[in-house]
Amino acid sequence: MSGTGLSLCMIVRDEAGMLPDFLRSADGLFDELIVVDTGSVDSTLSVLEEAGARIVHRAWDDDFAAARNAGLEVAQGEWIAFFDADERLSSELVAQIRHLVIDDDPDVGAATVVMRNRLPNGNLHHAPLLRLFRNDPL
Repeated sequence: MSGTGLSLCMIVRDEAGMLPDFLRSADGLFDELIVVDTGSVDSTLSVLEEAGARIVHRAWDDDFAAARNAGLEVAQGEWIAFFDADERLSSELVAQIRHLVIDDDPDVGAATVVMRNRLPNGNLHHAPLLRLFRNDPL
């Protein structure tokens, strides 16, 4: 059963170097941080514990869907967002997502996020990806 707010779900392994910048960029976004750790041996777990994350331990078996589902099983938020530790969220994106969650329009069930990646040639690649949806286990 889902609660209120937004659960941010992540899959990580040895992301201690990336997590601090990611967490700073996601400040104010989530009400609950759910992280599926697939076997970190660096300080990833201590960074996550300091951030108040609920950590699910799951051995990596080359199955992203299974790892993602392990996070979904424990997420309590009415909304769920997925991001990776190497991504950075703009303050504008955080505000837009929070507005969507707080507004709680019953006609909205999911949202895409436009990811922008700089290519080696200097060009930007834009990709709309489904990264936000209602926590509806039915």
